[in-house]
Amino acid sequence: MNSNFIFKFLISICSVFMLLSSAAGADEMNWILKGKVLEKGTRKPVFGAAISVQEISSISTVSDENGNFMLTFPQPGKYIVMAAFIGESKLASKTINLETGAAPPILTFYLLAPSVLPEVVVNAERNPNQVGKTVIKGEELRQIAGSSGDPLKGLQSLPGVAMSNSGGSAPAVRGSGPGDNFYYADSIPVGKMFHYGGISVFNGDLIDNFNLYSAAFAPYFDNVTGAILDITLRNPRTDRLGGKVNISMTGADFLIEGPASAGQSFYFTARRSYFDLLLHSIERKGVTLQIPNYSDYQGKYIWNINSDNRLTAQLIGAADNLNANIASDSDIAKTQPDLAGALSFKDASATEAVVWDSKFSSTINNKLIAGHRTNSTDGSAGMAGTIYTLSNTSFVREKIILPVNDKHELTLASNVSNSDVGLNLNVKNTNCTQ
Repeated sequence: MNSNFIFKFLISICSVFMLLSSAAGADEMNWILKGKVLEKGTRKPVFGAAISVQEISSISTVSDENGNFMLTFPQPGKYIVMAAFIGESKLASKTINLETGAAPPILTFYLLAPSVLPEVVVNAERNPNQVGKTVIKGEELRQIAGSSGDPLKGLQSLPGVAMSNSGGSAPAVRGSGPGDNFYYADSIPVGKMFHYGGISVFNGDLIDNFNLYSAAFAPYFDNVTGAILDITLRNPRTDRLGGKVNISMTGADFLIEGPASAGQSFYFTARRSYFDLLLHSIERKGVTLQIPNYSDYQGKYIWNINSDNRLTAQLIGAADNLNANIASDSDIAKTQPDLAGALSFKDASATEAVVWDSKFSSTINNKLIAGHRTNSTDGSAGMAGTIYTLSNTSFVREKIILPVNDKHELTLASNVSNSDVGLNLNVKNTNCTQ
């Protein structure tokens, strides 16, 4: 046999063995671990978080703009994976086991935001001619001094907005009365947005942003003579079930949220003040005033049917209770004798709605809302009499958005509602004796 042929045959056999060993080595090197880094509390993706392995210092990476990261391990085994903000000493760690024949786990780290001053981003709308519209993020409002974590209290700092000291403490915008405004939450009309004292009925953690239309608002809003306040509530978290409980000197509230099943998530929150139980009554010039108490709740359930259709069920409700007593020898009773005695006032509102968001095409969006709203008031004033009102409103709203070009869009909308108002009066026509 030719020696050249034997030499070439041996070279070929060696090459095959080298390829096989390289392939085997590649398989051993193919231990890829994927994961995600989120900010604790907000669940926002963390960009630039440092990911490292305690056992092998050479294995490290940083998370991308979506919070994703990937690590490659040389061999199976037990490792400790750590994540931290760059420059921060606090870190999160998890122990993993890479086993032959088993898929590597997918890690999710939750990191507390660093204590340094965050980046300040100023956003401005493209069209500066919308002088009647103000858009503010809930995060910005919560940082306003004096807001006490209530984003809507930041309204007091806006130009042309004044908080009323009477009634439900609703804002007066550009000279209009508080009763001239109309309120929306996620495009759903709600009857009550503020408690007595100017506290908003919404949990501050749920407010994503709000639009204040002080003038020239779109025609698909109701015909009002004041302003339009349109609140946008965030969606429930989808990564895991979680909750929060807050207890203060004035009241307590709780929030629970998370995924219900594939493509479905929810949250529910409720609040009740108990300051009236701690501080009983205040007496001044024969008038005894009981500290008002309030309660509210919000709920949202989202079902993502597919990429083009989503159903949302929402619940929004709030109530206030105010009590007082006027002594018969007080100055008020001397001029208005029929007002002597117990005074009480209760105000409540509840809204239930179902929202169907759909896409007719890649550019045409449709929103259909069907719901019911109830408003009630129950008041009594000494011997002057009592008043009770109850209104039930059913409504259907439709809005189709048609983009014209990059700077313009056409909105087609309709609103059909039916209201049934009941009134029960038992009052005296008293004359002033002053």
